[in-house]
Amino acid sequence: MAIIVDFTGTIVNKDGSFVNKTISYINAVPDEIYVVTGRHVSNKFDVIRELQNAGVKFERLYMNPNEYGDEDFKYSVGRDLRSVITLAIDNSVNARDKYMDLGIPTVDPEDLPDVREMWTLQHSKSRVYFN
Repeated sequence: MAIIVDFTGTIVNKDGSFVNKTISYINAVPDEIYVVTGRHVSNKFDVIRELQNAGVKFERLYMNPNEYGDEDFKYSVGRDLRSVITLAIDNSVNARDKYMDLGIPTVDPEDLPDVREMWTLQHSKSRVYFN
């Protein structure tokens, strides 16, 4: 299973600073991470460098090959991958709406749990609960 994660404003802010809450979360989960960005594919090496500098673990990078809007591109990627996607993390309410139209659960990065507090494990038989 995999999680879709937006790039600009979700992993890296427009000013180049890192969104540590998102990075900590996606590096802690066992799911594969698919970064989906509306940035044009001509920026591929810059985006990969920024992801590496931020220490982000990711398995795939999807970049916009066309000039059409961010949300339309993300919708098409979500449509193609929805059978394996468990969550989409995106700071854009419009993008989250597009993913939800496809039946993909979404979350604003502001609402992600703080992993330092999240990993208090309680074991009960075969279930693990996160506080």
